[in-house]
Amino acid sequence: MASISLFPHSRAGVGVSGAVCVWLRLASLAALAAAAPAAADTLTYGGALRRIVELDASLAIAQYRVERAREEIARVETQLTWNASGQGGVGRDLSMFGTPTDRADASLGADKRLSFGPQIGASAGYTREDATTSFSPLIPNPSESTRADVFWRQPLARGFGNPQYNEGRNIAEAEVQATTADRIAAFDNLARRTADVYFAAAYTRARLRNAEGAIARAERLLEYVRGNQRLGIAEQQDLLQAEAQLAGRRAEREALWLAWVQSRTVLNRLLVRGWDAELELVLPVTTVVPSPEALRPAAEEHSPELARLNARVQQAEAVIERNRDSARDQFDAVLSAGSRTFAGDTAAGSVSTSEPVGSLRLEYRGFLGSSAADIELNQAFIDRSIALRQLADVRLDLHYTVFGLSAELTAAQVAEARARARVAAEAAKMAEATRLYRTGRTDTTALIQFENDGRLAELLADQQTIELARRLTEADIVRGAYWNEIGQTPAAPGVQP
Repeated sequence: MASISLFPHSRAGVGVSGAVCVWLRLASLAALAAAAPAAADTLTYGGALRRIVELDASLAIAQYRVERAREEIARVETQLTWNASGQGGVGRDLSMFGTPTDRADASLGADKRLSFGPQIGASAGYTREDATTSFSPLIPNPSESTRADVFWRQPLARGFGNPQYNEGRNIAEAEVQATTADRIAAFDNLARRTADVYFAAAYTRARLRNAEGAIARAERLLEYVRGNQRLGIAEQQDLLQAEAQLAGRRAEREALWLAWVQSRTVLNRLLVRGWDAELELVLPVTTVVPSPEALRPAAEEHSPELARLNARVQQAEAVIERNRDSARDQFDAVLSAGSRTFAGDTAAGSVSTSEPVGSLRLEYRGFLGSSAADIELNQAFIDRSIALRQLADVRLDLHYTVFGLSAELTAAQVAEARARARVAAEAAKMAEATRLYRTGRTDTTALIQFENDGRLAELLADQQTIELARRLTEADIVRGAYWNEIGQTPAAPGVQP
């Protein structure tokens, strides 16, 4: 049987080594870095994710929730602001001596609670009284009096250390941590959804390119067989086999083209590009697989679920401390100091006096039965127990996730290397089959079978490359590496050991 070349410009005199080189050159057409036309926009997974993050509404909503939680901290801080009060008025009433008296008074006050517990304040007042008749010529009428006081209230039981403020702030800060964790979780979910779409499209594109390469080889085979048939050195069966091979490859290509158009449309929709804009999907190239010892600390630090549950534990502990304080009896010491003035007119003339005043008093208020704070305290203990149990379960799940992912990465790396080795072996096998075909020691059926084997090896190698890239991407998501890559700062809260 006459010699055959499956490739343009090849001659019967080409040796085995030359055929291997040509086969490898054609096999490279399936390489994922060249999977799209030259005019297509290059798109990495990180670039796609960056663009989608800019457009996705769920992340913006999650950020609004974080900002809203921060406002709760500001609300708690208002407990330490100054409170002002004032009143005044005029009136007519009977005095203690039964005489009608006109009265005018005004008072002002301000107080605030300190972060470590005490309450401080100051007040001042003015009163003027004018009776229609004087009970005694020695009693000033009309009369004016003023007062000025400062006070220090020191809680000795309930309110000692101001847990209402301090624990309230802890609760608000934990809520910020929890909402920040929710934002990180939303990002991670978006990153995984993007990865699913991106790598599914990459595999579809690899299959399409593989089919296109097979069509090119089938066309060259058919052209050569037709030439041999015209020379009378090829059978009709060889021609039918070559035609059937080409028809099958073209049918497969059309189905894969439809799948690629669908995948491309989904990606373009996520990126808000023209629906038919072409894409060149570029996979990450790395040979470094993170060890579980290196991956686990980073995964725990980044884990939004651990951060969220850790925040719930902190909130429960803060509620416990606050309700413990509310369940205590009130027992305060109040120290006050000030001055008083009194002036007026009598039958003997004007009188005026001023005197410093001060006091120390104790105030007590207690419950005679169970209070609502006792019930809330028990509920807070239950909430903390639930959060601690969930925290332990999540840590255990993360442990298995990290070690399982690390094992998958190692296996995927080995599988990808072996798949590439198989491609080289199939190329050598195909070159030898081509040499035998030229010398008439094999037939078209065997040649087509070897070509199919080589094509399948290329596709499986591409699939393993994509699987490895997908798992490496998952490792980066688990440890939060993509935040920096896309220029985001999640401010992910750490997890307590």
